[in-house]
Amino acid sequence: MADIDINAEALERVVRQARQAVSLAVKYTATDVWGNIRKEAPVDHGRLAGSFDLSRESDMSYIVGTKVKYALAVHEGTPPHIIRPVRKKALFWRGARHPVKKVMHPGTQGNPYITRAINMTNQRIDEFVRRALREVGM
Repeated sequence: MADIDINAEALERVVRQARQAVSLAVKYTATDVWGNIRKEAPVDHGRLAGSFDLSRESDMSYIVGTKVKYALAVHEGTPPHIIRPVRKKALFWRGARHPVKKVMHPGTQGNPYITRAINMTNQRIDEFVRRALREVGM
């Protein structure tokens, strides 16, 4: 078997550059997902679309999150359910003939805006990897 001469410094440099490139590609991917979620989220008052935050957990991990409680219900939809008053004894709305103790909500169809956002980003991952490799000089 032939001996292989490895330049340790060159190898360390390549490993360091590869890690930097992967870290950058992950950052670009996370940022793109975050932006796409904000674009794809349905807008009524804009609270949901504007509520998403991007936080870095590590070089290889980011979290896109929201504190808006109904975000998942919008994405997944809801089954039929009963609505009861929370602060009053009855429900009333404009057009109702009289107050009611409860009302049956028919449920809502999901709007998979997060899935769409991720699919949009998946189409660009090669672009992010190439960009990151170029930026670290590989």
